[in-house]
Amino acid sequence: MRTLRVYISEPLTNGRNTAQEVLVDKLAKLCEQKGLEHYVPHEHSDPKEHALLPAEVVYKLDTSEISKSDLLLAYVGLPSLGVGGEIEYARSQGVEVIAVHEKGAKVSRFALGSPAVVEVVVLDTLQAPENLVGAALDHWLERKQAQQDARVAPSVLTNGAIASKLQEHDLRIVDPQGKDIWRFGQDGKFEELECGQLDAHGYEIRAGDLYSWRAGGWVNLKENLYYDVRPGDSVVIRTYERLGLPRNVVGTVHSLAHLTLEGWSHTSTTIHPGWGDGGRDPSPLCVEIHNVGPSLLRICYKDRFCRILLFEARDEATIPAPCYTKVTGRFEQGVKERQRKLDRKRQRLTWMGVGGLAALFLGLVGVFFLVDWAAAIGTLAAVSLAVFLAWVFSERSRFGGKKHVSGTPTD
Repeated sequence: MRTLRVYISEPLTNGRNTAQEVLVDKLAKLCEQKGLEHYVPHEHSDPKEHALLPAEVVYKLDTSEISKSDLLLAYVGLPSLGVGGEIEYARSQGVEVIAVHEKGAKVSRFALGSPAVVEVVVLDTLQAPENLVGAALDHWLERKQAQQDARVAPSVLTNGAIASKLQEHDLRIVDPQGKDIWRFGQDGKFEELECGQLDAHGYEIRAGDLYSWRAGGWVNLKENLYYDVRPGDSVVIRTYERLGLPRNVVGTVHSLAHLTLEGWSHTSTTIHPGWGDGGRDPSPLCVEIHNVGPSLLRICYKDRFCRILLFEARDEATIPAPCYTKVTGRFEQGVKERQRKLDRKRQRLTWMGVGGLAALFLGLVGVFFLVDWAAAIGTLAAVSLAVFLAWVFSERSRFGGKKHVSGTPTD
């Protein structure tokens, strides 16, 4: 367990009396005895000793030190805007507070009622804080050690934990319009809008749209309804759901057993802690799927095709997760380039076909005038029909869907 740090807060602006000086010195020694690092503001930003420090520098210094601390040990026996502000700032940073004051002191109920205050120590005299404050520090250390022990290894989130995090908006799973995919029922219980995706140990995700490597373009599944993946082919599926993960939750993507038996396989995918800007900007996932079976595999709009497992890590990631556009930037650029090449190729083939038909037509016109007009017309009709059927077959076999692949994905 790393060394824990304590910020010792006390009133400074109106001066320090002798009893307060004794108390703070003894609190600092108590922290040393408990193996705790400590920071005492008067040693760095005392209004008399460091009077030249600008107010904004004092604020930045103190708030920075609180952010780096695990506990705020605050003497609240005297009115102080600074101590009150430090307690509130500690709350905003998730730093716990132990408040200390002597009997008979008039202490603000607002300060003592802060959710950050985990214990209030009332002393008979400021001269002897060791026993009571020492016991409070021991209780706090035991609780911190228990929390550390409980977070030694990552744990998979089951359905109850996932539902709880969704309700608290700690975890976000939304549709493409950014709307939550759950609600409270009439009985006050959590329920899904699309039933059955939340299972005992994960969440099944659905297909939003699809990129075909073979076709060289996006398949708008919402309009096309389906796409047939041929044996040996791979596609990239962008999920219908958008996800936002807190910085202490990691995700992995796994195949569904019944689809694996049909021939589906996918490249291993992980979801960064803090994906989707920590929940502020939920983003889709891109999952590559392969058909390793002997038959066509059909994927339809909103088909469930994978399951995400979520793991709660023992601490928060300090490196921000990459944004969706950064992860997919090179892929999207390659998609546009491949689409341009495919369009140019199709244009060349179209003009070659038009030129070939024109030459054939002129040849048959010559045959009509020189030999037999009926044979010429019949041959022209047969060739035109053959070219049309060949085009239809090639397009359908290329794209495997009802309609052509385009460069525009599903909204």
